[in-house]
Amino acid sequence: MDALILLRQAVTEGLEVQAEGDRLVVRGPVRLESLARALLEHKAELLPLLIWDEGLADRLLREALQRVAAQFNPAWGARYRADARWVEPQVRVEAAALLRDMSAFVLALAAYEEFAAALFREYGGNSGGASKGEDKG
Repeated sequence: MDALILLRQAVTEGLEVQAEGDRLVVRGPVRLESLARALLEHKAELLPLLIWDEGLADRLLREALQRVAAQFNPAWGARYRADARWVEPQVRVEAAALLRDMSAFVLALAAYEEFAAALFREYGGNSGGASKGEDKG
């Protein structure tokens, strides 16, 4: 499994994953022990991902925004711009970046994508579910 996918899954499910020098530290509920063991098996790949890397953060952000944009229907534009619920997930991503906390950043991006998918379903369907000329709101 790709280390980045594994890290995203771990933080999304509730594990705290940090690099302390050359050690990988994983904390969380006992029920996630198998996931924690999988992380430890990928230590060499994970350690660089846990140290703030501006280039990696930029790439992850661009990829997340591309996935969100692929679901967006232009007919939702006015509704989207007026929807204040976007503020919280965006602030979480920005805060993690300002704190230079890579695991929090990965988690915030995952939450942002999940939020976008749910909101777009509310707006009228996922994956551009409403026809391009139709706004169901």
